[in-house]
Amino acid sequence: MTKPAIISDMTDLTDTPAGLKMGEASDLASLIKEVKAKNRDAFEALYDATVQRVFSLAMRITQHRGLAEEVVSDVYLQVWQTAASYSPERGKVIAWLSILCRSRALDTLRRDNTAIRQMAVGLDTIPEPEDVCDPSDLLQSIEENTAIHAAVGQLTERQRQLVAQVYSNL
Repeated sequence: MTKPAIISDMTDLTDTPAGLKMGEASDLASLIKEVKAKNRDAFEALYDATVQRVFSLAMRITQHRGLAEEVVSDVYLQVWQTAASYSPERGKVIAWLSILCRSRALDTLRRDNTAIRQMAVGLDTIPEPEDVCDPSDLLQSIEENTAIHAAVGQLTERQRQLVAQVYSNL
């Protein structure tokens, strides 16, 4: 392959191999057959012909370039590893790639959203509904948690790891 990485340069998204028009199902299906046989040139041609649509879908779902690039990378790694799972009877290649992309993008958002919520709010510090008697108590609790998380956010990565280890041993 001439590209050093699957997502080496997203500015080159409009490149398509000579003679292959985006969306020509028979051409894409024949490329998938070659990818099943681990043909790197066919994989590169498939990538070049479809990456723009896959990346666009990933961007629409994630709304973040870094996450979209991660999704696209995961999609094409999965294509390389599991091209045999594509079945032309179930739909076109681009539809299969879109389903893979949607699935990876939603998984990435779930994973990313969970990590962000746990870091920003501290799910284990949210009081249970029956523990909250008064809305002012809830407000005070949220303000205290916010102050704690702001203080933790000022620590270095190593300091945060040490604090986490201390509290995990309690």
